[in-house]
This record gives sequence, C-alpha cells and structure tokens, in this order.
Amino acid sequence: PGDRLAIRVSSPVQAAESTEVTIDQGGSVRIPGTNQTVVLRGLTLSQSQALIQQRLGRILNNASVEVTLGQLRSIQIRILGAAYAPGTYEVPSIITLFNALYAAGGPNADGSFRNIQLRRSNGRTVTIDLYKLLRQGASSQDVPLQPGDTILIPPAGPRISVLGEVRLPAVYEIKGGERLRETIRLAGGARPTGVTQRVQVESVRPGIERRQTDVNLLAEGAENNPPLYDGDRVEVFSIRPIITNTVTIEGAVDQPRAYAITPGIRVRELVELARGTLSDAALERADLVRTNPDGSRILIPINLALALRGDPAANVPVQAGDRLTVYTIGQIRFLSPRRVVLRGAVQRPETYYRFDGLTLRDLILQGGGLLPTANPRVALIQRTNPDGTPGPFLRADLGRALQGDPAANIAIEDDDVVTIQSVSEQAPIGEQFVEITGAVQRPATYPRSANLRVADLIELAGGALPTASQNRAFLQRTNPNGTQGPLLIVDLEKARAGDPANNVELAAGDKLSIFTLEQAAFRQEEIVNVSGGVQRPGTYVRSANMTLADALELAGGTLPNAAETIELSRAYTPQGTPVQRIRVADVRSGKDNPLLEPGTTITLPTRSDLQARPRVVYLTGAVKYPGPYLLTGANDRLSTLIQRAGGLTERAFPVGSEFARRPDQISTPRQLNLLPEVLETFRLVNDEEYKRFQALVDMDRLKIVFTQGATISGSGAASASALTGLPGAATTPAAGSVKPGESLDQALARALQSEAVTRARALGQREVVPTGNLNIDLEGAVRRPNSAKDIVLQDGDAINVPERPTTVAVSGAVIQASAVLFEPGKKIDYYMDHAGGLTSDADKTSIVIIRANGTLVRYKPGIRIELGDNILVPTKTQAVRLRENANTLQTITQTVTSAGLTYALIRALSR
Repeated sequence: PGDRLAIRVSSPVQAAESTEVTIDQGGSVRIPGTNQTVVLRGLTLSQSQALIQQRLGRILNNASVEVTLGQLRSIQIRILGAAYAPGTYEVPSIITLFNALYAAGGPNADGSFRNIQLRRSNGRTVTIDLYKLLRQGASSQDVPLQPGDTILIPPAGPRISVLGEVRLPAVYEIKGGERLRETIRLAGGARPTGVTQRVQVESVRPGIERRQTDVNLLAEGAENNPPLYDGDRVEVFSIRPIITNTVTIEGAVDQPRAYAITPGIRVRELVELARGTLSDAALERADLVRTNPDGSRILIPINLALALRGDPAANVPVQAGDRLTVYTIGQIRFLSPRRVVLRGAVQRPETYYRFDGLTLRDLILQGGGLLPTANPRVALIQRTNPDGTPGPFLRADLGRALQGDPAANIAIEDDDVVTIQSVSEQAPIGEQFVEITGAVQRPATYPRSANLRVADLIELAGGALPTASQNRAFLQRTNPNGTQGPLLIVDLEKARAGDPANNVELAAGDKLSIFTLEQAAFRQEEIVNVSGGVQRPGTYVRSANMTLADALELAGGTLPNAAETIELSRAYTPQGTPVQRIRVADVRSGKDNPLLEPGTTITLPTRSDLQARPRVVYLTGAVKYPGPYLLTGANDRLSTLIQRAGGLTERAFPVGSEFARRPDQISTPRQLNLLPEVLETFRLVNDEEYKRFQALVDMDRLKIVFTQGATISGSGAASASALTGLPGAATTPAAGSVKPGESLDQALARALQSEAVTRARALGQREVVPTGNLNIDLEGAVRRPNSAKDIVLQDGDAINVPERPTTVAVSGAVIQASAVLFEPGKKIDYYMDHAGGLTSDADKTSIVIIRANGTLVRYKPGIRIELGDNILVPTKTQAVRLRENANTLQTITQTVTSAGLTYALIRALSR
C-alpha cells in the first residue's frame, strides 16, 4: 500500500495513454479506463503487469499494458544489536534484509553472521544465515522488509580459525551441531595438496585443558569428526613440494631438464629423451650422481660413447632422483683461446681469431693491409708458450712473406703478438713540427715541410696582424737532443723580401714569436683625461691631430660656472715640472690651442661664487606669509627669513619651532664612512665586557653552590615554614620565585641558571646617523639678529613655527596617557596625578621631558614644567643581580634550612 504505479495502455484502436495509480490500503488498484479493481499486494512488477493485461484483455482486444514503478513509499525499520551503525532507518518499501544490513555497515566485530533475527510487527521471527546468502547465493535468506520490522544482530557464536591447504582459509562462525567436517566445508573443503589423513585440531576440553588432536578426514567415526569450541584452530597441512618420479639430465644436450621416469629407462633412453648431445659434447666422460636413501650421494662415471652404442656396462639403468651431467670438450680438457694480436702500422690493428693454417700473410690481409708508413722489411712476432710463459721472439721478412715465400710466411700460433713497425719507429727522426705565436691571424703548431722558411710559416698562419712589430721577431731553435738552441732575431720585412739572413729555413721544433708594437717597445696609451667644469668629464681616445679645443668639445664644452683658466699636465714629465695654464678665451679664439700628447690630463676648475641652481628654504606655520623663500646671499640668517615672511603671528609659539636640515649637510662623507668601523669597535669592546661580567657571575654561582651548600639541610615543609617573617616572604613571588608544582630546590637551580648578564644593545642606523633636526631658539634669533642663535640658513632647510599649545602631555608608564591643561608653576606630580598616577613598573628615576622644541631633558627635582612639554615615564626591567646581593645571601644561608634558604635566595635575586 502507498506505492505509485505508472500504467501505460495501448491498442490498435486506441492511442497509448499513461495513468498513475496508487495502491490502496487493501493492496488493490483500479484499472485505468474501467471500473475493475485488481489486487496487487505482494506481487512483483512483471506479475502485476501480466495480471492487469489479463483483466484488460477481457474488455479491450489486443490491448498492450506496460507497468512501471513510479514513487515508492518509505517504511521505517530498526537495526539493533551488534551492528556497526545500529538505529532506526527510513528505507524504500522494496528494500530487502541484505540491503538494510549493508546500509548499517553489517555486523560489527562481535556480531553474528549466522543467527540474525528478523522480527515482524506481528510477532513472527525469521532467522537468517548470511553464510547461505553470501556463500551459496540462497535468495531465501534475503527477504523483503515490511514496515516496523526489527533486525537484531546477536553476538557471534563459536568462531573457528581454519588455516592451511583449504580453499578459503579464514575465521568461521559455526552453529550448534556443526563439527570439524562441516567447518572444513565452510572453508571450501581441503585442496588436493592437503594432507587430510592428518588434520591438526587445537581445541580444549571445556573447563579442563587445551589439547591438540590429529584427525583423519578419510576415516569414519566420531573421533574423526570431533566437536569444536570457540577459539579452536584447525590446520590442514600441505604435502611435500618435492617431485619424486623424475630424473634430470644437464649439460651438452639439446633439451637439458627433468624428465618423468619410466620403468626400465637407462642412460641412452634418457639422452634420447633430451634430443641427443650437442656437437661439442665430450662423449668419453659423463657423470651420473645418485642420492642414497640416507641422503648421501654417489658419483658413477659413464663412458657416454659406449652407453649410446648400448654397451651394458656403460648404459646403466637410472633411478628416480638421478642427475646425469654431459660435459663439453672444453670442460674436461684445456683448449687454447685460438686468438692472435695484430698491432702497429696496419689498417685495422686488433685481436683476430686464429684459424687452422693461418699464416703471417693471411693475418696482414685480415688487418686490411699495411699503412703507407709501414716498414716493409720486417715483422716482429712474440710467441707464448703453452704454460703461459713468454716464448721465442721471431723476425720475419715482411716483404717476402707478402709475396708468399714459405720461408718468410711463417704459420701463426695461438696467442702470437705480431707487430708491424712504421718507418719512424724503425729509425727515429723526431717531431716534424714548428710553432708560431703572437700577432698573427692563426697562431698554432704546423707540420714542417722539407724547405719551410720564416716567410712561409707566417703565410701559413694567415699573415701578421696590423699591430705586429715588423722589424723584430724572435726564433727559438731546438737542438737535436731536445735542449734549447740559439735565439735568432728576425726582421720580418727583410724575411718577406727574401733576405737569406732573416728568411731562414726552419728546423723541427722551431718556435717563431711575433710581438705587437706595444709588446715590442713601450708606447704611451693614446688617451686624454678631461675633468672639472665640462659637460662630460672622462677619458677620451687621442687622435693624431687632436687639439685642446677638440678635447673640450668632445667633453661637451665648458659649464657656465667654469673658471677662466685651463691647466694641462703631460704624462711622464719630471717631478716639479709646472703645469701649463691656458685661458679658455684663448683656446676658443685659436690664439693658444696646442696639440695634445698621449696621456695628457686637462683640468678646468669651477667658480664657487656661481650657484648651479637657486637655493630654497621652506617656512611654514604661524608666520604672516608662509611658503618657500630663495636665499639671496651666502649669509642669509633665520631672523632675516622671519622678517621677509612678515614676522610671527599673535598665536605663534616660537619656543616649539622645528628646524630640519638635510642629513648630508650635517655629517661629512668621511664621518658617515667611519661610522661602521666605530660601531664594529663598540661591538668588540661590548663582547669582551659581556664575557668578563659573565665570568664574574659564574664565579658567584659557584660560590653559592659550594660555599653556602654546606648549610643546606632539612625537609621542604620545615624549610618553607622557616621562611615566615623573612623580608619579602609575605609579598607576591617574583618571576624567579617558586612556581606551582615546583620544589624549592628546583626553583633554586632555575634561579642559578637564569640569565644574569645581558649583552649590550646593538645600535641601529637611526641611532647613529643624525636625523637633521636642529634645536633652535627662534625668540633669541629674532631678538638678537646676527647672534650665535641666529643661525645661517642652507639650501633645503625647513622651519615650522607652531601655534601656542595649552596643554602638557603625559605618557608612558601611567594609568591613562593624557593631555593636561597647563598650569604655570605646577610641578610634575600635578600632571602625573591627572594621568591617574604611575603604574607599578614605572621607573620614577628615569623620567624624560620632551620640550616643545624637541630638546630632551632628564627630570630632576626642581626642573620646571613648561607649556607644550611631553612627560614620558619609562618602565623598569627586573634583573637578576647576584653580586649586589652577596651580603643578603650570606646572612640568609646562616640562619635558615635548605627550603628556607632557597625561597629567601629567590626573593633576594628578584628584587
């Protein structure tokens, strides 16, 4: 009931028409187009379709009916017990028990597969065995579910481990009455390789003992099908993997392998089974190895040639397990390697196979014949004796051997080494090469021809370079014994002209060196240097006819602020030689425009009284006319600038005036370059100082441990009580005191290991490079012009005159950073009280007052608070001070026990 069906009806006289119907509570539906109803409860779709078509065929001829499932209703079921996900599930009405179990994850590790209970709402209970469904495909175990069904998975029954030679080794759950044989059937039965005559069962005698039993599954009787209990272990062992009915043949046969033994088989039949022997088989000896019953082995020599002819003495019977080995000729007697080496002046020098009857002439032909450089008169042959020692050394007339003369064309033997020498090896003539280096197109080593001369070698090298020195080259000769010979000076121009004294014939090993003009003799570099008041100062190539005016023009001409006189200095002039001074106007007019020599330096000073660009200062704030102002002279002062700006306004606060100057106008480049060196010196000094103080602290720690340790005794509880009344004992412990869950001895060790000395703080860039902020007295500068307070202005200076403030700012370690209205005559405490007072970590001894003009003042009693001040209260840092508390430590260690000493020590260190 509740399921929706789509019924499609068609016939030859009626178009196809689909109708959706719902099964009512009685399980029936009305057939579309009729008043007839049909009961479909419990039927499948195909059964429902057949029933409707049967009923409709009574009314409509040749009717065709197609029934499909529309919307399924949902039903509610419960899955309880040992499931992975027990609970209540909303599932489709067509679901089966297996689908529901799958949705719940199936039985868990403790759940039963063979005793699942399906309890209907009508009280009926069905027991399901999943083994039948999963192993046998029994559809009777997968029943459709109904609304309100409950699936209960009880705990698993006895579980048996089945191992070894079964088809499906696993752990199986057995039901009541199932014994060993039924359990092995659950595992798919024993394999053919299993020894079923001796199945091992590890079981128990309930409540008495564990025991092992060997069961014969091939025999009948209750003792061979014992009952099993939860946790039992059944193992079916395998037969031995050894094949016992074979005989093996190996070695020089066509098919070496194991063969099945047949009654009466002998050596000859076994060789025939292996398709006979190979061509290199040694028939005079084969070995038959036989294994005795006790495992020992015996060797039976076989004359294989006689055995193959059927000789009864050699053609012995073979037994199971025998191994017949047929050897090759090379395995039973020595065979020479049949190789020969040909080397030297032949086309293909290498190792060759020695054929029977191979002669010297045959070997030369195999090697491709002689090279043109070969010496045709002699061939050298080194023989090797059969025992591997060097044999006789032979010489053969190579020319006669190549002509086939039997006396010279000797037979080649195994391991002969035949050497064909070249003409140069027969009579050394030295390396026939010459070398040319230096200023030529292709400096290299070249083969020496018989009549090669100096001019020829230069031409081989592509000729001399344009920069080569033509009148001087060096020819280094080599003596015949390889030592250095004489050095000859060669004039290249005369050599090319054919002069025999310079165009000498070259010998093997000669080396000709040709140098450039610069290498042959010193030449001043063809450059001039121009610096000073020109557009492009730098170094320029000097032309042959370059004048001073040309050099100035190359440098872009003179600048507007250039001086009127040029100074010239030439290279390699005696010290003290005066420089040459020439007026710029004379150079331009051509009156004095000298030619320049290589290495000349030209300098043109500039005029300091001319500005490259106007100088500007910037005035902002409480003046009548703020803005940028041009500096008109070298001594423009602050008072003059205020006067040009119309003076200060009524609300101006000159005391707080700010004056900023470019940092590069405060420090010289030399000072900035020295800063890194000075900082590195500071770092090294601070590191040494840190090491010195660290050593002193370590000495104090040793003193505490070894000197005061003699008085440490007593229990922790007693010592803790002894701290009552000690200075600081009632206060809150500091950071170095005892922590919760920590013993006093542990706290003492932690205090002694804490950092008592810190390294000096490294200074950064902002702290070592001046910022450019200057402290000025604007009121004093205006009242007393040209005084020391009336500073001279520079290009880029920026002055800001603020308006008069009404407050004093308090910040830092106070309850609430605030701005407090200024009250003349009030002291610093007045302003800090208005900020809520100081915090507990405020450092009252290090208060800094920042004045309105940027001046920093360290507060001391009597310092007056002024309008616009900023009072900054820093925080203090608690530090461990061992040496400063030495007296306190000495007193404490003499009066308290171990725990009391520990706590008092930590309190003293943390003050």
